[in-house]
Amino acid sequence: TTNGDVKSVVAAAEVSGGVSPTNALVGAAVTLSLTGLPAGIVMDDSTVESVWWGDDTMAFSRVANTNTVSVNVPAGSGSVPLVLSLNGGNALSAGTFTYASIPPPPPPAPIPASAPLNVEASAGDASASVSWVAPASPGSFPVTSYQASASPGGQTCLTTTTSCTFTGLTNGTAYIFTVRALTGAGWSASSAPSNAVTPEAPVRASITITGARSGGVISVSGTTTGFGMGGIVSPWTSKNGAAYISGRDVLVSMGGTFDWSRQASARSAWRVYFTGSEGVRSNTVAIARR
Repeated sequence: TTNGDVKSVVAAAEVSGGVSPTNALVGAAVTLSLTGLPAGIVMDDSTVESVWWGDDTMAFSRVANTNTVSVNVPAGSGSVPLVLSLNGGNALSAGTFTYASIPPPPPPAPIPASAPLNVEASAGDASASVSWVAPASPGSFPVTSYQASASPGGQTCLTTTTSCTFTGLTNGTAYIFTVRALTGAGWSASSAPSNAVTPEAPVRASITITGARSGGVISVSGTTTGFGMGGIVSPWTSKNGAAYISGRDVLVSMGGTFDWSRQASARSAWRVYFTGSEGVRSNTVAIARR
C-alpha cells in the first residue's frame, strides 16, 4: 500500500526469501533477502518483525538501502532453516543454512632433536670406536636411538647408547664419522664430523740377531720391530751344547736396535738367541770356537 510518501510491505504471497551464503563458519554474517517486492518498494525497519533460527529467534539488523537483513551464525553445527517473520504475521522460509564450528588450529609440527655433539673416533685393526654426546635438545620427544655413519664407504651403526664400534674397515684408509639422533619427530640433522682416523694392522713384534767372535769376546747385534725405545730383550746362551741359561737383560735403543757381548773362551762354541715380551723369540746364532 502507499500512504503518502511512506511505503511499506504487508507480506504478499509473491514475496519470497533467500539465504546468502548458504554455508559458513560460526560467527560469519549471513544475509537474508526478500525478493518479489513490488517495484519501488524498499524494506524498512518494520518490514521484518523477527528472524527464526530453527526454534530460536535471532538478533538481526537491516542492511540500509537494501531488501536484506543480516544475522550472525550461532555456535554449533548442522543445517537449520531460517525463517523471516514479516509485518502482518506472515512467515517466509528464507532457506536452509549449513554452518560449522571454527576448526581448532592444527597441532604444532613436532620438533626433531638437535644434532649429537662432540663425535670422537679412535682407530683399531680394520676397526674404529666412535663415541659422542647426546643432543643439547631432544625436541618434542625423547631420543630412542642413534645412527653413526662412516665416510668413505657409508657403513652405519645403529645403537641406543652413545658409542659404537665399526668393524670391517679398510686398513690404511682415513675415515670420519657423523651421528644423528632418532625421536618420534624423525631423524635429527647429522653431527659435525669426527676427527679422521686410519685403521692399521697391528705391528707384530720380532727380533733378528747376528753373532760374531773377536778373540775372547762373543757379540750379538739385534734389530727389533714392535719394541719401543727402552724395550727389554733377554739373552739365552748355550756353551758347548749345554742347556740354555738366561743372561742380563738388554735395553732396546732408539731405532729398535741393541748390542750384547760377553767374555768367552776361544775354545768354546756358543749358541745364542734372545726373547722379548709376549713370547717373542729371535733366531738362534751359532758362534764357533776359535
